[in-house]
Amino acid sequence: MSRYHAQEVIIGKKGQEKLSKAIVAIIGLGGLGSLSAQLLARAGVNLILIDKDKITIHNLQRQFFSEKDIGKSKAKVMERQIKEINSKIKVKSYAQELTKKNIKELVKADIILDCTDNLETRFLINDFSLKYKVPFIYASAIAERGHVYTIIPKEKTRACFQCIFQKAKIKETCAITGVLNVITAVIAVLQVNQAMKLILGKEIDKELFYFNTETNRFEKIKVKKNPQCLACKGKYKYL
Repeated sequence: MSRYHAQEVIIGKKGQEKLSKAIVAIIGLGGLGSLSAQLLARAGVNLILIDKDKITIHNLQRQFFSEKDIGKSKAKVMERQIKEINSKIKVKSYAQELTKKNIKELVKADIILDCTDNLETRFLINDFSLKYKVPFIYASAIAERGHVYTIIPKEKTRACFQCIFQKAKIKETCAITGVLNVITAVIAVLQVNQAMKLILGKEIDKELFYFNTETNRFEKIKVKKNPQCLACKGKYKYL
């Protein structure tokens, strides 16, 4: 029985071959990214891991590290974990901040998972995604609620991140507002599910996913492409 037998029953050997050939870049290895990386590694997907931060004790409530990792690079610790989980996949890690100067060199991937916590980086990823036609999956989690949305540049009628969040402002942080580890886990699972569906060539929802652990409310919110969006017109302000 093969390593991936349980999922091959569902997706078939050809589906598994697609997963094993794919490369996913995960930007940010906090509550979302650390779990997403482990799930994708277990499924046989090759990874690029990017995060400039070091592990602190308050990360451990929701991020998949341990006390022995405190003070170490998130990217390097996660690379070590991934190699212990699945030695057969390819994994690269970069303990760097993602910027417009290095994004093209670092993000050589088929799909990008946005697991960051700031808008400017997300707008940068969006510009890169549109310019180089690399799909990316936005995810965020705060307090007891979270969102997931998939940007697919080749689908001309699909809204991009900037279409939806152009006027957004950062008002909440995990340190101030707080965050439950259950919501980061739920959102990471939704994000990874979208990534695997993309790799397998399945249809992807055009709606923005919303989930609230307090009310157990799951919604698909319709979003529209902004005809005035500069990014969609090829004007990449952040790249």
